[in-house]
Amino acid sequence: AARGGGDPPHQPGDCLAVSPLPLDDDDDDAEEEAGETRATTIEVLRRAGIAPDAWVAVHASGGSARVGAPVRATALVEGALDLCSASPRRYFFETAASFASHPKEAERLRHFASKEGRDELWYYNDRERRCVREFLDDFPSVRMPLERMLTTAPRLRPRLFSIASASNATPDAIHLTVTRVRWRTHYGRDRNGLCSNAVAKAEASSGKLACWLVNGAIGPTPRDETPLVLVCTGSGVAPLRSLVQDRVHRARHAGARIAPTLVFFGCRRERGDFLYREEWEALAGDPIALAGHRELRTFTAPSGDGGSDAANSSVSEVCPLEGGFVPAFSRDGDAKDYVQHRIASHAMRVWRMLQAGAAVYVAGSSAKMPQDVRETMEKVVQACGKMSIDDARAYVRGMENGGRYVVEAW
Repeated sequence: AARGGGDPPHQPGDCLAVSPLPLDDDDDDAEEEAGETRATTIEVLRRAGIAPDAWVAVHASGGSARVGAPVRATALVEGALDLCSASPRRYFFETAASFASHPKEAERLRHFASKEGRDELWYYNDRERRCVREFLDDFPSVRMPLERMLTTAPRLRPRLFSIASASNATPDAIHLTVTRVRWRTHYGRDRNGLCSNAVAKAEASSGKLACWLVNGAIGPTPRDETPLVLVCTGSGVAPLRSLVQDRVHRARHAGARIAPTLVFFGCRRERGDFLYREEWEALAGDPIALAGHRELRTFTAPSGDGGSDAANSSVSEVCPLEGGFVPAFSRDGDAKDYVQHRIASHAMRVWRMLQAGAAVYVAGSSAKMPQDVRETMEKVVQACGKMSIDDARAYVRGMENGGRYVVEAW
């Protein structure tokens, strides 16, 4: 995504909000290019008795105050409603029943909106992820006024993508790591993610999408002398790549002295799913990028690996900090290998980083991965720190409260 020269630089962990609405409505071939979205928009307007090229004004509910300048009817509908992806809610069907001229259609819609018809509505609408376009095909007699359609149909909402690049390393561009969403419903209907497919179709040189920067959730960038333990799966690599890229660029071009970074990356298969493989391998082979500067590769720890006895001991030892890159491929072997398994197999390596004050960042799916990683971290602290599981949980909780354990999951 190209950036304007006046835009403020983004920080590691920030997101790019992307609207699936393409910005080419003024092109001569706009109607053809817009495809089913434009066709559905025209059908919505036809049923509302409004010409597609008409100009409309939006007024505040219950008053005469106009909201904004008049716009083309097609631009209003396409910019406000998700007609071909999202499923409408129950109130949409209740409203539609009032505007169905065919008695059987009206009766079915009222049933969908009733308590007795809740299960049938779920099977018809939610399980199949039916959209407004399909609804219009199934209920041809519904003639909903535009103002009712605008207030009951699903809104077109932007999608947030974690930025995968650092503004100092790529000042003229923003990199995104986007998984193109495609799936098949229970009855075999093919579905495509609205925004991910719009991004995939946009040509890098000429394709345009509405987008803007949004502050991320991982907080302020850690200090250069703070070791990092980064855990990511799939497209969760994006914010952590940005974090590494920012730190490495400053080390190479601004004289920053950086501590070691230990990266755990997980995906299904090495072939085809290993995102940014060449880049990670180059960073792992670099003498500074993940290894850190020599003077920051060791720290002084209490003898005894941090247990309660060691904490009271006057004896200390110099311990190594080992950065690097550790991949996990969950589908390549007979047994599934996840990032938490790699963390466990590098337990002492991770514990040394935590002892040295490392910040931990976890990014990826919000399903089981974040909790599995946290539980593994607690076990690492318990075993290597020679403490009880309750104390280990309190240790990790203290890291979280202090901003040293951050999860960015979706």
